[in-house]
Amino acid sequence: MTKREIESGNVKMVINLIENQFNGSVEDNGEGGRLDIIVEGHPGQFARRDFEVMLHSAMPLCGPGWTEADIRDHKRGIQLEKQINTAISKLFNH
Repeated sequence: MTKREIESGNVKMVINLIENQFNGSVEDNGEGGRLDIIVEGHPGQFARRDFEVMLHSAMPLCGPGWTEADIRDHKRGIQLEKQINTAISKLFNH
């Protein structure tokens, strides 16, 4: 197997994990290095190079004016992002 074939197989394993374990959806956005994902209504991206998920709702909330719903969504985004990245690490025994 070539390095590219191994990486492609690894990406497919992560896509299956996101879709099956977390009931998420994964779309190729044409950017090459990243795939768009949505998990539990939380949009984000999966970086193919680093094998890491980043959810937009997990980004820090700065300044005042956030509603309770915004804060709950943020906390769930952080929790979900950690769960997904931990599952990816376990998948590759890191």
